[in-house]
Formats: sequence, structure tokens, C-alpha cells
Amino acid sequence: MARNQGFDPMHDLLEGVVQQVLKLILIEFVKKKKYFTIEKFNEGITKFDYGSEEKRDKPSANFDILKLSSSGNKIKQTAAQTWLLLRIFPFIVDEFIPHNTPLMNLVNLLQRICYTSFSNAATNSMIEQLEKDVRELHEKFLNHFPNNNPINKLHHLTHYASNIRITTIPNGFNCMRFEALNKLPKGQMRNALNFQNVPYSLAKRSNLKQMTAIVDRKFAQRVDIISDSTVLKHEMQHKELLTDYPDNVCCVNHVVVDGVHFRRNVVVKYVREETNCNEFARVHSIMYINDTFIFVAERLIKVCFDHQFHSHRVQPSTEYFLLNEDSVFKRKAYNIWTIPSTDDFFLASQYYDEFK
Repeated sequence: MARNQGFDPMHDLLEGVVQQVLKLILIEFVKKKKYFTIEKFNEGITKFDYGSEEKRDKPSANFDILKLSSSGNKIKQTAAQTWLLLRIFPFIVDEFIPHNTPLMNLVNLLQRICYTSFSNAATNSMIEQLEKDVRELHEKFLNHFPNNNPINKLHHLTHYASNIRITTIPNGFNCMRFEALNKLPKGQMRNALNFQNVPYSLAKRSNLKQMTAIVDRKFAQRVDIISDSTVLKHEMQHKELLTDYPDNVCCVNHVVVDGVHFRRNVVVKYVREETNCNEFARVHSIMYINDTFIFVAERLIKVCFDHQFHSHRVQPSTEYFLLNEDSVFKRKAYNIWTIPSTDDFFLASQYYDEFK
């Protein structure tokens, strides 16, 4: 008899619990409390400034009263869209709902649960917090929606903390990458005109594609410069920072390091040498000199971690400096999100990225 100690957070959370909870909250906000119309919610999805790193997973603005009234727990979004919708949900509804609306606690709990579940590493405190959050999510769900039964995937979450201690992090069982890679053969299968021995043909093509990727892959940090140009140093902004560099500078407009995109206006996390603390900086330009990437960046001032938006709240400083790539955490680049009620910037946490 096999003992299954692995749960897939993509199906449990993004295609399960998150969709059910968001649908029930929207029913409460739109149909019962009438805080806003479903058209306003769709407009918020459409107009939200996701930034260059997040816009590829932009949720579909396809909500309507008929879908909210229908049976079932789905909201017609992909897993990636659901994850992004969960993260932007407080930003979209903030101007319409009363402050400290109790139902938003469910959103905050789900954000924290997803944060740990989709991380590649977890500290003991994160595991303990996950256990508490899942228990609280279950209790609050029953309190807020006494006439709705939670789907079985919510019960799966109660095993996550113990499974991390026994095996590994839930992200190790995450199917999102598999689903993305499986998209190509699924499309080929739908469009194929010759249906003779389709599994063999698809498996062979998939294996050949995998072998090509392995042969071409450098088993070290992978760097792909998408766009660059040579610029005279004296023509660059903040040229006073570049006195020790050559007259001709290779300016990189867009570079991908191990799948993470770096370009102008994204925010990076780095270690500040003077304090040995983690800070944030907004990239102004990127230079490639002597096989090293150097960022001209604006230091951002940390205000606090805003639990309401599950985001770091920061402010611009207009202080520019040079940042060496060795000081930068390369797990994630952030986009700046905003809300109308404040001039502060928000950097939304997605998963644990406190390692380079």
C-alpha cells in the first residue's frame, strides 16, 4: 500500500480553495452587501497596472452575475491567473469596502498560505505559521459561510505543515510547471491530422525537445541578454556614478537570469553592505562591464510590511547608486503596485525569496 505524503498546491489552492473563497466573497460583496458592481470589479482587473513581470498572468475580466449565481466553485481563471487575482484582490476592492472588513481576513490568510506553499524553502517559523493559518482559515470559512461546505481540498491543507516536516515543501509537488510543459503536446494532439499512435509521436517529440534543452543548457547560472546597446558614458543619466568605467558602456535594456527578468523600473532586493540588511531598489539602467551586470538603481525606503495588502510598503528616495549583481537576490524581480489613497509604493510578496 502506498502512503501519499505529497499534495499539489496548484490544484489544492489555485484551482480549488482560492477559487471557492474568492467566489463566495464576491457574492457577498456584489450581491448581498452591494459594495460595488461586478462591472466595477471587471474594470478594476482591466485597469490595474500589473507591471512588466506580472502582466502575462493578468486575470480575465470575465466575471458576471450569472457566473456568480451558478453552482460550483470555479471562477473561470487559470491557476496562474487565480494566483495573481488573489494577490491584487485587496488593491482592486480597497476603495469600495469598509476598512477592516472581516471577510478580507480570508484573503490575507490565503495569501500567506500560498506564500509558504509555493516557496522553494521554508523556515521553522514559516511552517508553524502555515499550520496556524490553515486552522484559522477553516474556522473563519465555517463562521462566514455556514451554509456552504468547504471543498475537500481545504482539508488537504491541514496536512501541509506535517508533510513539510516528513518529506519536503509543497512546491516540490507543484504541477504548474508540468501543466505549462504539457500545453504544447496537448495542442499538437488537438491539431494533429494523423491520429495513428498519437502517444508515441507526442512522447518522441517531447523527448527530442527535452534532449535539445539538455544539450544547450549550461549547468550554471543561465543568462540571456534580450536587448542591449552601446552608449557613450557622458550621454548617460547619472554619469557622475560612472567615472571609473570605460567611455563606451554596454547598456542592457532587458536581461533574463535563470528565468527572472530584469529591466528598467523593476524593483530588486539586495544586501546593503553598510548594514548587511536586505533592502529594495528600483532599477534605472543596467550595464554589462567585464562579464558583470551593474545596476544604476534608486534606493527605496522601507516603511513597513502592510499585512492588509500582504506587501512591502516603500517610498522613493531619489538617491541613486551602483549595485553589483552579486548583491542582488535573483529569485524574483518586483513590480511597483499602487492604490489611490496613498503615494506609497507596494511590493507584493509572492513566495520566500530570501536567498540568492
